[in-house]
Amino acid sequence: MVPAGLLAGLVLLAVVYVGLERVGLRIPTGAFFVGTGAFLYAMAIVFAGRGIGELQEAALVSLTPVRWAPRRPSDSNPTGQAHLCDAPSR
Repeated sequence: MVPAGLLAGLVLLAVVYVGLERVGLRIPTGAFFVGTGAFLYAMAIVFAGRGIGELQEAALVSLTPVRWAPRRPSDSNPTGQAHLCDAPSR
């Protein structure tokens, strides 16, 4: 299974390389890196929320019940994510 995944990854990498070589000169680098940076930052916020949720499930981080949001059992996830959202403005 691992060799098949490695081979598939190498083929995909080659396809991406050839594609970028053909159209890469036409992509504005500033806009490209702003877009990919925003995507990576959004992924960091999602990973932080899920990571805190996993730590709570493992009982390594305490749960703080939220009474005003019955669907959200804890306020730790949004709090951790809010810290990431506030970080760029500092």
